[in-house]
Amino acid sequence: MKILKLWDAPKLNCETLAFPGIITDVLVHRSAAPYEFLLGADVIEFDGELFCGWGASRKDENDCFSVMNGAVSKDALLWNEKMRISPLPRGKKAYSHGVFHVENGELYAYVPNASYNIFTYDDIQTIKMIWNKEKREWEYVGLVIPEHFWPMSRPVDNGNGAWLMPGLLLDKRGAYPTVAFRLKNTAEKWEIRRIPVPGRKGLWGEGGLLVKGNEVLYIFRNGWDQKRVACAAVSTDHGYSWHESCQTNFPMSLAKPCCGMLPDSRNYIICNMPCKKYEERDTLVLALSRPGEWVFDRAWALRRGSSPLPRRKGIGKSPQWAYPLACVRDNTLCVVYSSSKEDCAASLIPLECLK
Repeated sequence: MKILKLWDAPKLNCETLAFPGIITDVLVHRSAAPYEFLLGADVIEFDGELFCGWGASRKDENDCFSVMNGAVSKDALLWNEKMRISPLPRGKKAYSHGVFHVENGELYAYVPNASYNIFTYDDIQTIKMIWNKEKREWEYVGLVIPEHFWPMSRPVDNGNGAWLMPGLLLDKRGAYPTVAFRLKNTAEKWEIRRIPVPGRKGLWGEGGLLVKGNEVLYIFRNGWDQKRVACAAVSTDHGYSWHESCQTNFPMSLAKPCCGMLPDSRNYIICNMPCKKYEERDTLVLALSRPGEWVFDRAWALRRGSSPLPRRKGIGKSPQWAYPLACVRDNTLCVVYSSSKEDCAASLIPLECLK
């Protein structure tokens, strides 16, 4: 079996990984009735403010009352009261955690909409919201991806005039890593490209993208009951077609990672890693590559140790620091994630500490 090399340094030992020299942990939102379940998070800078969003359910993961909520901050330290990003559920269809996107001076959110059940999402589609800067509220734009697609990370520039948005394509066999792409400055017509995953069942291919010239790398989580390593697939034509995916030598828990690039062209991956003495999602790690490369060679712990016990019961809840996404603002890497599927937390790391 082919193994793609993503780690090029001595074997990772999560128990001894150092923390960055400076790291500030912040509570973005503490869940309370009526929304006591929180899953996923995204963060982006727009108009001098940071916008954070997450999926919010009343009690159980993606129940029929679920919406996408969020908050805004000037400094990443103090966050305002939550706001609703998605519409309210109608009939049997509700919402969940989505992703942000800035284009032509406007801030958008792509949000999944489905008759949710924790195991199947047979009618999932993606809708679009726009931030009204004058009214300071979110407004519904419409349905933009009718296929069974769930966005997992913000759209990225493919370097060839198009946006690539990583996500999941869901069917009865699993949730397959998928890329939606759209030409810039065109109508919301996204084309779907499913990543070839040979002979795999029980897949839940959440992940993110890295771009290097005409090549694009999709890094995603392994399938249930599979080896605790990241999986990956490569495109050599700007993300329009994809080679078969394979496992890598990069250790990763069965949980959603995120990927991105720092201003100095170093790529990063933020993910959970297995760590002795702790549960699978009790350790959150940041790894960096050399400038312009995809192979990672240094890493830091962002969270390590027993994560909080949930305050309230809910199907799908368990202790964890998980489902991260990140952005860079004012020379600081801002990482947001779910705390035990109940609260939204952030870790702020000055870029000068990541040498």
